[in-house]
Amino acid sequence: MSRGTSQAASEALHACLRLQRSHIDVAPALRTGTLLSFIFLLALPSGNIPIATSIAIGVLFIAILDSTEAPQIRLRSMLWGILWISLAVLLGGLVSGATIPHVILAVLVAAAVGYAGALSMRGALIGVLSLVLFALYSGFGVGVNVAIEDAGLFVVGGFITIAVNLAMTPLHRLPAVRTSIARTFREIDQATRRRGLALAAPTIAAEILAAHTVADHRGCTDDTAAWVHDLLGDAERTRLALLALLAERSVSPTYVDDVARAAGTVAAALADEVQGPLGIPSRRRRARPTTRLRALDEIVAVAPDPRLGILAEELTAGLRAATQRLDGAWPIGRRAELKPVHLPHLPVLTRLRAHAHRSNAVVEHTLRLMVAFGGATLFAVLIDQPHGYWVPLTVAWIAKPDIASTVSRVVMRIVGTIVGLIAVAAIALAVRDLPSEQILLSISLGVAGALALAFLWANYPVAVVGITAFVLLLGEFDNPELERNLISRLVATVVAGVWVILVSSIRPRRASVATLGALRATCQALREYARVVQTGQDAAAARSQVLATRTAALAAVSAAVAEPPGLWERPGPHVDPDEAAAILADAIDSASAILAEELLERHGTQDPGTWSRITGDLDDIDARITSMEMSPA
Repeated sequence: MSRGTSQAASEALHACLRLQRSHIDVAPALRTGTLLSFIFLLALPSGNIPIATSIAIGVLFIAILDSTEAPQIRLRSMLWGILWISLAVLLGGLVSGATIPHVILAVLVAAAVGYAGALSMRGALIGVLSLVLFALYSGFGVGVNVAIEDAGLFVVGGFITIAVNLAMTPLHRLPAVRTSIARTFREIDQATRRRGLALAAPTIAAEILAAHTVADHRGCTDDTAAWVHDLLGDAERTRLALLALLAERSVSPTYVDDVARAAGTVAAALADEVQGPLGIPSRRRRARPTTRLRALDEIVAVAPDPRLGILAEELTAGLRAATQRLDGAWPIGRRAELKPVHLPHLPVLTRLRAHAHRSNAVVEHTLRLMVAFGGATLFAVLIDQPHGYWVPLTVAWIAKPDIASTVSRVVMRIVGTIVGLIAVAAIALAVRDLPSEQILLSISLGVAGALALAFLWANYPVAVVGITAFVLLLGEFDNPELERNLISRLVATVVAGVWVILVSSIRPRRASVATLGALRATCQALREYARVVQTGQDAAAARSQVLATRTAALAAVSAAVAEPPGLWERPGPHVDPDEAAAILADAIDSASAILAEELLERHGTQDPGTWSRITGDLDDIDARITSMEMSPA
């Protein structure tokens, strides 16, 4: 394996598993963490810790189900979450201590949860949380009466979350819309700070598209809609210029890197201004984009090559337009122009029936989850250990539809659990026997919940640290010797991970099976894009098609890099993940080169030899894909 292909494979995988700093949800996390600590601090004088525990679980789990969607979607998701999570607790208490009914019901609940993915990603998440609590209450031996009481307290905690979250996100200030816009500019900043900038392009584009969707779902109209979509247009212009500049990096790597980093600092300042972080005076915050833009202009002015100068100016133009837009009046708050939104919603049965055939991914995931969760539950019942329930509980968290996602989730879960266990042990030993022990535990529990929520969509291992610490700290109030049982929980996590990987490895569903087709589609889209640019036509549609095919190829190649060998593999094409990653990297380079020519030709600057080089590169990519297709399995 060559160094180039290995690096390309590493970058493809890194692009999908990295820490997405723009998705760290600070405000919701601080809000929920404060609420969790307050609940326990309020319960300490009266000694109602069990009640506070159940309410706190309801608060955190329903907060996980909140989103940046329209208010009616947020409310609907959280209400459905309250219903199914409470039902899972009741069912768990019903079979607690009954061996055969426990295992049978575990398989049936897993079947329902697995098929819930047919409804939506949110439905799948509700299912996972429900399965986690079923595992907890069925394996903890609490009994029916306690389960009924706790289910009621979960409902209380859920409605507390709904009331607080909706009250603290005023509609006319558009906090979700501003957060989505800020994420696009923050992604641009992060892309300029890491390797594989071109591989980050689909991520930036996805954030831009998501922000457009959030604005539409919020009912933005007239001046408010124009303001939002124009800002996102500035972000898209910046993204395209960055990619085009990258295509010319060989002319002057130092200059291109300096321009990209300076542009990233401007994008970061714009993100801060849109989101308005606490602690930074408004006047100072709004001066930063202009100051940093001035520094970028100084770098752009000393371009060592005319083509680089044009592309750098194009990059600056998008950031300058966004800066000027934010210097004007913002049509939010009292100026916000919003309209009622009626979002389409397919009936539940229609969505369920659409997946009701044997080869469907949802059906296959359902069958695997039944085996994995049912087997883990049977194991926990047979060993009859105090923390045996931790095995099916972990399976509920980590089982995913394809083997690549499952393997990466298992690794991240184990790493996060180890760190979480160490953190809880350190906290427990540090506060033991202090006069303010329970107050410090209450604060620590709020921090753990905030950590889980803040990093849930940004980095799973960090979120696992928070979830693990939250669950164990709940027990620390009643069991001050909890750190002695940490090893058994770690062993249970590893056992669950190995079991899930084993189940997923039997005739695995591979996301990488689409790799060759996705690479071929990307190459075809690039040829069409090149033809459109050469003939002087509007290239927007062709460019969008390249982005779509490239995004699909990136997902497939990243899966190919992560997927281990399986048992009784299905027949399919052989894919060398390193070579596939190298082909994708070259295809992205070709896309950037075509984009650079598109932007340069608008300014009357052309390189006659570029198109022949691009054609040769695409021919080479096609030949390499064909060679992979003909390789023996």
